[in-house]
Amino acid sequence: MTDGFSGADLQAVLSDAQLESVHTFLDTPKESSSTSSATTSSEGMQKPLITMSQLQATALKARPSVPESERRRLNDIYESFLGARSSASSKVFFLPFLFVVCPELTKY
Repeated sequence: MTDGFSGADLQAVLSDAQLESVHTFLDTPKESSSTSSATTSSEGMQKPLITMSQLQATALKARPSVPESERRRLNDIYESFLGARSSASSKVFFLPFLFVVCPELTKY
């Protein structure tokens, strides 16, 4: 449902669901004891409640902010960065209190 969403995208989904719960809470008559739109705090006050159906409906309306093609491009860059780091680290070894360079792995 949220595959490909960034952290900011997920935050926006939660924010939209929160707004939906507040609107539902405000639109519900106070004398109605609807437990699906509100919860009672320890002080005895009614507070809006985000329901799973509101969260799911909000998530279904949302779209990832980064297109799939751009995500693939960024993943390729990241993987090439990791590959470069691993090949560089295979030439130099760090041991506690000792720095060793393997001449057969390095070419000057």
